[in-house]
Amino acid sequence: MGGRALRCWALITSLLSATNAYALTVQYQALDLADTAPGQDRWQYSYQLSDAMFAAGQGFSILFDPTLYDALQSSPAVVNSDWDVITLQPDPLLPDAGLYDALALNDGASLADLFTVDFT
Repeated sequence: MGGRALRCWALITSLLSATNAYALTVQYQALDLADTAPGQDRWQYSYQLSDAMFAAGQGFSILFDPTLYDALQSSPAVVNSDWDVITLQPDPLLPDAGLYDALALNDGASLADLFTVDFT
């Protein structure tokens, strides 16, 4: 996998006000998945967020370089009922980064579960 993990960058769009400064910690783990289609190398990143509190309407986005990532897919399991997650595909023709976006649906949204995205 080499330096690919370093080329996936996180954009925290939590819209936290200047008076509510938090030291958000983001950790991730890469997992090599079983390849189901010839020529596709499937991986999974699982993100753990901590040291922050999200209010309803706040969230974060993780961007994926269109030259390195394809076929982004949210994990079939929902993170938990506190979050609404959407995944948008990267488009190397634009170029436009892929996106994993999570929006808190209520105040104090739980960070107990992992945020997971699969990709080629």
